[in-house]
Amino acid sequence: MLFDVFHNRIIIIGELLTVTPLHIGAGVNSLEVGVADNQVVKDYLGRPYIPGSSLKGVLRAFTESIVRALAETGIKGGELWACDVLDKKHNCVHDVKKSSDEEEIYNRHCSVCKVFGSTQLAGKFQVKDLTVTEDGWDNWYESRNGVSIDRDSGTAAIGLLYESEVVPADTLFELEIVLENLSPRDKFIAAIGLKALLQGELTLGGMTSRGLGRVRLIKARVKKVNQHNLVDYLAGKEIPELELARVLEQWLQEVLD
Repeated sequence: MLFDVFHNRIIIIGELLTVTPLHIGAGVNSLEVGVADNQVVKDYLGRPYIPGSSLKGVLRAFTESIVRALAETGIKGGELWACDVLDKKHNCVHDVKKSSDEEEIYNRHCSVCKVFGSTQLAGKFQVKDLTVTEDGWDNWYESRNGVSIDRDSGTAAIGLLYESEVVPADTLFELEIVLENLSPRDKFIAAIGLKALLQGELTLGGMTSRGLGRVRLIKARVKKVNQHNLVDYLAGKEIPELELARVLEQWLQEVLD
């Protein structure tokens, strides 16, 4: 489904819990005395947040790996597939970059790109930046010490100690994901990563090999807007909320059955 006609909007809300400490770097190293070298991203009030693009990227990468596994095992007869940016023969952008027909561009994209988007196609999967909940952060950061390794000797490099700032475990971030005009197959694709997030199987940020970055989606609910309740939604009326776990099971079964 394209975006020229409204078919459905699915709004997922909940809280993202840091099961282990989290480090999403700000990309700027501090030179101030007493301040961690590698700081986390912060909003204008100095509070940590998770960029929506970071979470979306993790969900997409996990989904691509699962879809490729399904394709290799022959499940769904090859109907689902994920492109490979390093392989021109199986690359959505390379296949459609010379086309100007919108429908052709959409149809020639892989199952994952149709949901998450590409440089040639708007995504149906939008993740808003995640800010800390009102009572979800104790207003402090932990630190982790590290040392750079000399590649030649395989030992610690002299004088290259560093300190990284991390968000403590049990911090809560507000999550909102908006899905637009999903077909049943699109819902299946979206459900793969979301279910993993519910089960605490995904990691975010840096230093994940040291145990950092494990997160889990909790208190997750779904609001479904379609052509039948669109007027109520536009009028600001309350839309019933459903439990996300049950909705995801339904999406998965609709395609697998």
